[in-house]
Amino acid sequence: VSIFRADVRPKNAGGKTELDVVLVTGNMIETKSPMEARFKVYPARITEENLTSRSARDIADLDKSIPVQVAPEAVVELSGQPFAASAFTLVCPALAPWELRKPNLYVLEAQLVRHGKVVDTFYTQFGIRTVAVDTTRVRVNGRPAFLRGVAVHETFPGSDPSQPPSIEEIQRRDFQN
Repeated sequence: VSIFRADVRPKNAGGKTELDVVLVTGNMIETKSPMEARFKVYPARITEENLTSRSARDIADLDKSIPVQVAPEAVVELSGQPFAASAFTLVCPALAPWELRKPNLYVLEAQLVRHGKVVDTFYTQFGIRTVAVDTTRVRVNGRPAFLRGVAVHETFPGSDPSQPPSIEEIQRRDFQN
């Protein structure tokens, strides 16, 4: 049994943070016995050494665990099927939102435990932010955000998207217009 994915949807409310977590588990031995799910949250510590790491565990500050409460009881029900999704709500102290100048990130550690023994551990990173659009502005965490850059989608009126033009043709059209 292993964890394939952990989706995290954070929301700040009333001085605390709720994390809606969905664990997607694989059950290759097709056992039907329930397993305990354990969770920890860590602040991320980004350094030059771990900046390009593919593992969320590498950026977790494992010495600074953030206390987490789980509701309901953290049990993964294995139905004997090859894959299952289990939903949990974690509650922890208010986590700082991700901001452009202070990109607060966190790492969720999820573990599957059977008979007191850890069977699998999975790490994923997440940030807390809201994105909204009013009539004239994009807002991140309630503040106006200016999006820099050019949106070149390489879709042209009358073109067939199944037959995209070559890179050279795209660049030629861009520079001519």
